[in-house]
Amino acid sequence: MSNLETQYDFNQNTILIHIQLLPKTDANQPRNAVLAVGIKNSPPIITSTTVEQLELPTLITKMLSQLEAELPERKAAALKLAEEQETEEISQNYKQRKVEAPPPVPSSTQTSTTSPQKHQLTLF
Repeated sequence: MSNLETQYDFNQNTILIHIQLLPKTDANQPRNAVLAVGIKNSPPIITSTTVEQLELPTLITKMLSQLEAELPERKAAALKLAEEQETEEISQNYKQRKVEAPPPVPSSTQTSTTSPQKHQLTLF
């Protein structure tokens, strides 16, 4: 068989099935789902429906329930990590900061060491 024959042979291919559950846009509306089925390097067949119309296998339904239950815990862990990273970034910025030296005083305002120092008391 040629490469093209193998590439487009249903039994010789990995079949990709993609299910995307979209967020609810309105509380009274059902949640939408986009389904795609295809093979690598070929356009998929795409359709959309509602989640309620999907007949998902029990295994996927259990996994969705597990994900829903774990999301608050995952959110807390992500917030904690973000806070730790922000604290570390502030610490690194503090350690790396540099204080610039003041600008040099122009030579016309500097006093000469060879001429006598004049101040208000010596002017009278």
